[in-house]
Amino acid sequence: ERTVTDAVAALKGKTTVIMIAHRLSSVRIADTICVMEGGRIIEQGSWGELMQRKGRFHQLWQLQNTDERASNAKV
Repeated sequence: ERTVTDAVAALKGKTTVIMIAHRLSSVRIADTICVMEGGRIIEQGSWGELMQRKGRFHQLWQLQNTDERASNAKV
């Protein structure tokens, strides 16, 4: 994940990059994030905007981080 994030960061401002990600932390550096569900864009904005709205993106972030913390606690 770090390698991909670094590569995208190096391209930022030089070209358009479209990322498709299941791991939400990997899109944190994006200028605009589009959240899709059922083949439709249901939310769009920057990381901060989406987190402040507390919509679907925020819910998914909470679920993903809760799962990750639980997995780390078991190790």
